[in-house]
Amino acid sequence: MAEGSAIIPIFVTVQYLHSYDAKFIGDRLWRWIFALLNHVLTVRAVNAQTCTEQLPTSNLRERNRRLKHSEQEIKENFSYFLEELSESMKEQYSGKLETKEVTVLKNNSVTMCGLVMKEEGSSVAPTFYLAREFEEYKDGRRTKKELAAGIVQSFKEEKQNRYEMFEELDFQWDSMKDFITYRLINREKNEGLLQDAPYEEFLDLALIYQYTVKLSEERQGTVQILNEHMEKLQISQEALKDAAMENTKRIHPPAIYAMEGLLLGIKEPWLEKEEIHGMYVLTNTSGIYGAASLIYKERLREFARASGGGFYILPSSIHEVIFLPDQAEVCLRQLAAAVKEINATKVEATEVLSDQVYYFEPETDSLKRLGALSE
Repeated sequence: MAEGSAIIPIFVTVQYLHSYDAKFIGDRLWRWIFALLNHVLTVRAVNAQTCTEQLPTSNLRERNRRLKHSEQEIKENFSYFLEELSESMKEQYSGKLETKEVTVLKNNSVTMCGLVMKEEGSSVAPTFYLAREFEEYKDGRRTKKELAAGIVQSFKEEKQNRYEMFEELDFQWDSMKDFITYRLINREKNEGLLQDAPYEEFLDLALIYQYTVKLSEERQGTVQILNEHMEKLQISQEALKDAAMENTKRIHPPAIYAMEGLLLGIKEPWLEKEEIHGMYVLTNTSGIYGAASLIYKERLREFARASGGGFYILPSSIHEVIFLPDQAEVCLRQLAAAVKEINATKVEATEVLSDQVYYFEPETDSLKRLGALSE
């Protein structure tokens, strides 16, 4: 490193590409389809019976009090679990191991407790999120010693992977500019994150910038661009915008797939000449952060021409959105309620894109948020 050069903090998220194949997307979409059908049928049944059922206020207060107490108890037990697990790992590791409990801010302001692990003298410090291991310990499926042994082995493998990763990461603008891409996230749920990062407003959402590095045929790393990165790299947001608009389409080409095919694990892109039947999914060829494909309006126009008119857009996750042709009577209020309920119960909190329903209107060539009409 040149004398006087600044050290830029780099937080890398690693994606394993095989985890975003057709089967993975299909499994998530199955949950959406079943929940959507269940919600519509339930609402219709309730409306037909014209009955509503509410818990008395006193019961609601008591339930909330118990939930709050239970959450605090779980948090305290988890911290104690991490302390004991750390001691067991240090005993089993051949070198000198340093550990630290951390709380990390994820997408949608979700906080996750994890354990940072670092070998003395090393600059590589991966974070392990151990909620699953905690559940296995509580259920008696594995002892702390067994869990510690597995985590130590994972740390050794991850340490080597991270060394290789940092060899690939060249954090200089000339090397980075061809690999800056977009990610679409919820603006309101990420107010804290967006205070420290450049972004573009897109409807009620936000487009953030990330540096994407292919680490191998199976892995890629992404680094979100922060304000301090821009300052130290001496680049403007306009430069980021130009790079992201060009690179996202090249690195992660937008693609539309028939819902029916994805549910069966078949990932064959829809072609404009093919007739429209049922629902479709817009994502990208990798299946990672594919909701950002909404920025490429030419794909929306193609689908509108093929479907013969406008269509609804359901934000199923940050990885994809669902196209619903406007060919039948749709109750917007029910549709919006279903999206909100499914996001709350079926989608990982860090992968929720929006609780709103959107609509592409070909006559005006515009993409609109319909949430205000359904509230």
